[in-house]
Amino acid sequence: MGLDIQCELVLGESRQPTDHPLILVLHGQGDSMEPFRDFPEEIGQPRFNYLLLNAPFRQGRGYAWYRSEPQHRPGIIKSTALIVELIYELIEEGWASEQIYLFGLSQGGLIAFQVALQFPLPLGGVIGSSTYIHFSRDWQKSLLPHHRRLPAIMTHGFEDREIPLREAQLDRQRLQKAGIRVEWLVMDKGHEVDEEIESPLIGRWILKQAEKRKSKRSRAKTKRPSAEVQTGAFAL
Repeated sequence: MGLDIQCELVLGESRQPTDHPLILVLHGQGDSMEPFRDFPEEIGQPRFNYLLLNAPFRQGRGYAWYRSEPQHRPGIIKSTALIVELIYELIEEGWASEQIYLFGLSQGGLIAFQVALQFPLPLGGVIGSSTYIHFSRDWQKSLLPHHRRLPAIMTHGFEDREIPLREAQLDRQRLQKAGIRVEWLVMDKGHEVDEEIESPLIGRWILKQAEKRKSKRSRAKTKRPSAEVQTGAFAL
């Protein structure tokens, strides 16, 4: 990848990887891709593909997607633009946009939702774990019809001390009011990804979205044209 972002592609068990979901994995503040190297195994879907990412800004021994408030906006804008360009590169390499999913923890979840609700093509879905949402002043004006059909889920922990549960609930409600249907799951965890329960759940959720998409494509291919169309096509 030619962009200013470190990434590592982990391919699944398939001769044709682009036929299966590709999950972009965005870590949390001050972290890196390293703790997510076991994520593919935890997800439990051997045909899935993963792109592990390091955020563009250094923070201590790790990385961050943006600075803390009130200096957060420039970083959010840059990180969002980088991921958007990265997805364009992946599409050029053969991935369908609807095969691409965004998963993010904490800061990474915020960027995942930013990208998913701005990208001009439909994506497979977005997953935010222990996260919150950044709402710009006119954010709803930029929404396209496919953004309101975007498969989305947010998970949060009762014991999260970094991002209060109530804050995440209010953000989800705000998305819902804008017509974006966001599934919601509260778990017995803190500010983290629960590898035993949450990770396999995410895997099943993505598989469900992928199967829905495949079913829709299959129905579209087998749908017979109406009699009107048939008559018109052969009219003299």
